[in-house]
Amino acid sequence: MKTWPLFIRWFLALAVAVFILSQLKDVLIKSAIEIASPKIIGAKVEMGSFSLGLLTHKIIIKDFRLYNPPGFPDQVFLVMPEVMVDADIPALLKGKMHFPWVIFNMAKVIIIKNKEGKLNVDSLKIVEEQQAAGKGKPLKLPVFKIDTLDLNLGKVIVEDYTHAPPVRVSAYDVGVKNLKIRNINGLPKLVTIVLLEALKPTALRSAGLYAATTVLGATFLPALALGIAVAQDSAHADLHDGFQRVYGESLKLVHDLDGRVKKKDRNHIWAKVYNCDVVFTIQDKGWGKSSVRIKAREFLLPRLEIANGLLYQLTERLK
Repeated sequence: MKTWPLFIRWFLALAVAVFILSQLKDVLIKSAIEIASPKIIGAKVEMGSFSLGLLTHKIIIKDFRLYNPPGFPDQVFLVMPEVMVDADIPALLKGKMHFPWVIFNMAKVIIIKNKEGKLNVDSLKIVEEQQAAGKGKPLKLPVFKIDTLDLNLGKVIVEDYTHAPPVRVSAYDVGVKNLKIRNINGLPKLVTIVLLEALKPTALRSAGLYAATTVLGATFLPALALGIAVAQDSAHADLHDGFQRVYGESLKLVHDLDGRVKKKDRNHIWAKVYNCDVVFTIQDKGWGKSSVRIKAREFLLPRLEIANGLLYQLTERLK
């Protein structure tokens, strides 16, 4: 290398320095966000990776996880495998946070209702501070603007601790795809919109988020939380687990939920769980694979959220 011209050696050294600084930049920003988030949102945040491309104007965050606020189980609250942001770099250099386009790819949100009936969403610091702002206390938060948010949301899990043990778990396949929300002017509005969309199918009511809508003056937001009716009563999954294991874990799940097996045969388990009549239908697909379909009814009425909740718990046990 000593025989190379001086300008080539300087160029290589500069290239290495730029690469190291670019990597260090991402690490520092990631650490700063993880440190600041609990002070602003009121819950721990973790990210698998953070990347800011100064030339591409793109921010990509992988494996974003928001955890429950204090007073709730120490577990994940919201999971986003990917966040993509189109950043206005010239504005950022001037100290203004402007993002023309943001994509949230949310895998799941876990809503917890504690023994006192309070929701974990209402205990987030940013939600509590919005309520205080409605009573005249100023709200000091970073200011930014998102022109268009594309929201994708897969599943919402509800863990209800107000019932006698065991915990009652319901699940909802939301299936929100590229829901476009425009002109988001700040973190309170962003958090409120996302969480109300998550609550939409559950029929749960968040006093904190409703109070926040009053502060925000967004009259359309309460409509997001009206809930939806479903006519289906079954949840289905193809599994990379053998028939015997799935059948056995299904029986254990009924037992662990203090349910009662009423009848069973080669491919079916009829049970009483959460005061619902439940049927597990398990099929052997060969080569160590199987499928399961869970139906749930209460007083002859379909309870898809219960079927989805049982399927969610079964698949978690199989991991």
